[in-house]
Amino acid sequence: MAQDPFKVDQLQIEPGQAGTRLIKRAADGSLWFFDALLTGGITLSQLAGLRSVQNIMVVGKAGAGAAYTTIQSALDVVPATSSPSNPYFVLVGPGQYRETVNVVRDGVTIVGFGAVLQSLMEATPNVPGAYHTLVIQAALGTVPRKVTIQDLEITNAHDNYACVRIAGGAASEVGSGDIRLINCPLKATAAGGNRPIWATSMNYLLVTGGSMWTDVDTSALVLIEECSHVVFDHVQDIPALQLDYDSTGDLPSEPAVGYQLNGCLNVGEVSALDPPISSTLSGGSLLDIVGCSSRAAVSLAGNRAVSIFGSRVGAITLAGSVVLSLTGTQRGAVTPGGTATLSESTQWGETSLVAVDS
Repeated sequence: MAQDPFKVDQLQIEPGQAGTRLIKRAADGSLWFFDALLTGGITLSQLAGLRSVQNIMVVGKAGAGAAYTTIQSALDVVPATSSPSNPYFVLVGPGQYRETVNVVRDGVTIVGFGAVLQSLMEATPNVPGAYHTLVIQAALGTVPRKVTIQDLEITNAHDNYACVRIAGGAASEVGSGDIRLINCPLKATAAGGNRPIWATSMNYLLVTGGSMWTDVDTSALVLIEECSHVVFDHVQDIPALQLDYDSTGDLPSEPAVGYQLNGCLNVGEVSALDPPISSTLSGGSLLDIVGCSSRAAVSLAGNRAVSIFGSRVGAITLAGSVVLSLTGTQRGAVTPGGTATLSESTQWGETSLVAVDS
């Protein structure tokens, strides 16, 4: 037979011993604990650690004691009111998480601690259900203007899908506050063509640190299309790179600034694509390559300016009316085309080449 609850205002534990040990009810209704060391008391919610800190969600593997066992289940709790001034943080503990993650709220930061995010069906590539691994796009009535992903390894095993897919559209505000990938290893493990990053018609993207090394998918390609401003800063082993902009396409809300590669090493050097580095900029945007090292071939088309400074590149193919400027750069042979022009600063002064189709 069930007994009625025993109701007291507070419990004093071992009253005969030195010091006071109490359990009682706090003003907000939570349990409140006191002893000789915590004379001011601590509530049960505070004892729960980070899980009780407002706007912080902790993800861990089953049995680890975390409030969430998948990254998506934590993100699903983030309210529509999340923003850069009211940010939410998802802390991901060690282990492998095999799921599709959709980031649709603004002001979200995901930080990994020894965590690996894998695509669904990772063990059986390209079967039904194969998809991108982490997707950032507007949905559920909200726009992810500012998002940070840090120290999270992300893999994808499916042809023509991406480790990170950022999808905007005409007048889209996705990334208008900037999307940042910080020290995130992105690994393409497909056999026939994967995309470590695929960004379309979004605003500002900063990729800093990390590596995209793959010895499996030599057709892997980082694809950037109609984005306002994209910077790759000290990223190693980008497998192949395509940077395009067409002012007649679906353009995001912010005006075009340009694409930049700063201090990136070994770009395109393991790629089977020909050429591994390509860019077609028409009607807007610029391309700057500074302090980068690659022996891969480069193809430049369109009608915009390209600057390569203090770098090493392979053979260069020009088309359209590109204006290419080289300063302090080691290069391979140049194949001219269209009405493209090349100016090259050397120790002997400026040289120029006007390219004309044969």
